[in-house]
Amino acid sequence: MKRLISLVPCIAFFCGAARADFLYSFKSASSSDFSFIEHELLTQTTTILHADLFDVINYIPGESLGSVEVYSPLGLTPQLILFYPGGGSLSSITWAFGAKFDHAGEYFNGFNKLEITAVPEPLSILLLATLTGIVLFVPKTRMGGS
Repeated sequence: MKRLISLVPCIAFFCGAARADFLYSFKSASSSDFSFIEHELLTQTTTILHADLFDVINYIPGESLGSVEVYSPLGLTPQLILFYPGGGSLSSITWAFGAKFDHAGEYFNGFNKLEITAVPEPLSILLLATLTGIVLFVPKTRMGGS
């Protein structure tokens, strides 16, 4: 039993060292919906290429979302700039928000919602499950004799 208890700090260490990615999901009733994943919270202006976007839905007829720029995420008025390179009548749309994108959570600007969610790495989940399994299912053995 002492051996199992000594594994608790190891589990806490490995779980604490586990890294989470961040899922950014943008929902709009008038332009485009999309999602992308970053390995850490964005702290500076970053362009997300079309190949890195998923779950893209376009609401503007004849336009196709090309890339997204997260402009000044830690500024007083961070912005999402959606670029439409298809040659139509629209080249970009800028959506400003009133709060810094400095933590996982939901951000609204009256028309749209940006949700940032921490997503654990699959390896971190596997490690936690393995260590938990060891603690729960190691057979009880008696050490020493009598």
